[in-house]
Amino acid sequence: MTSRLGWAWDNNAPTALWEMWDEFGIGQSEMIGYWVNGCPVKAEHPNVHATVYHKQGRSMIAVANWDDETVDCHLKIDFFVLGINQKRAHLHAMEIKGFQPKCTFYPDEVIPIAPGKAWVLILEEEKVTIPNITNSKNAKNKPPQLH
Repeated sequence: MTSRLGWAWDNNAPTALWEMWDEFGIGQSEMIGYWVNGCPVKAEHPNVHATVYHKQGRSMIAVANWDDETVDCHLKIDFFVLGINQKRAHLHAMEIKGFQPKCTFYPDEVIPIAPGKAWVLILEEEKVTIPNITNSKNAKNKPPQLH
């Protein structure tokens, strides 16, 4: 939940968060709340909750700490349900002024969450670039150069 435009939010309107939602396509996603038994993302701490906004091959996860202390949280993610290859997955936090810094986590990393704070993370696979091999005479007999 965010404040209305014009109301204080650490002296900033939540427009950066709304822009992130638009970029992700939140309106075309399926929301799976933390209270749903089959939610594919669960926090390993009883006072940290994760809600998922799922799209094909990409999910946005809102994870919030309702504890009185900072929590170093692990997320339990059902990659199969989300359609994401676990070996290539990462969690990316876009910078949202007054809310969160730009940051990347891998699914097995601890995510620190201050009391009463949250992260909005994009779960997706890392992009893999495959070199374009032409049918030239030189390309046929040489393996691609790895960098």
